Amino acid sequence: RNAPVGADMDGDGYEDLVLSDGYADEGGKTDNGAVWILWGQTTRYQTVPTSIDGYASTVLSGSNSQGLGWASQPGEDWDGDGDAELWMFVHSDGLYVIEGRPRAEWGSLDFSAASVYYDWGSSSADVDTIRQIGDWDSDGISDMMCYLTDTSSSIGTNEVFSSQTQSGSYTEKLG
Repeated sequence: RNAPVGADMDGDGYEDLVLSDGYADEGGKTDNGAVWILWGQTTRYQTVPTSIDGYASTVLSGSNSQGLGWASQPGEDWDGDGDAELWMFVHSDGLYVIEGRPRAEWGSLDFSAASVYYDWGSSSADVDTIRQIGDWDSDGISDMMCYLTDTSSSIGTNEVFSSQTQSGSYTEKLG
């Protein structure tokens, strides 16, 4: 569903590839959604796996019909610890920012442990795409833009999220 994007998610100096699919059937569940990371390393991947789990680690997955990972994007390192932060939208729920961490600590995360959560209004359109847009607020860290499509009218809109916002919640007011 979303184009894969890269960033150093574990601070080891190698770009990692983040993939997500809000319709994934992960772990025997239906449409629960998932986020995977294909870890960068010094050697190339030699064989072709039969599934994404052959090389990538499932770092997040939801419950039945949850739509976790509807959209995702690595963001710049907010907290200065050397690893990128993960932005992820959960269908009809909200936008989460999860702090990067060493590879061994990613495991299978609980997305409710996000450092930032933006609550989405029940009548609001879902986020289709999340992208870095450069430093709009002059703090030296790229800000993020979310593109939303109102399916009832096919009209899209953009919401900009500052990298300076690191706590609290935000109720998206479109829809």
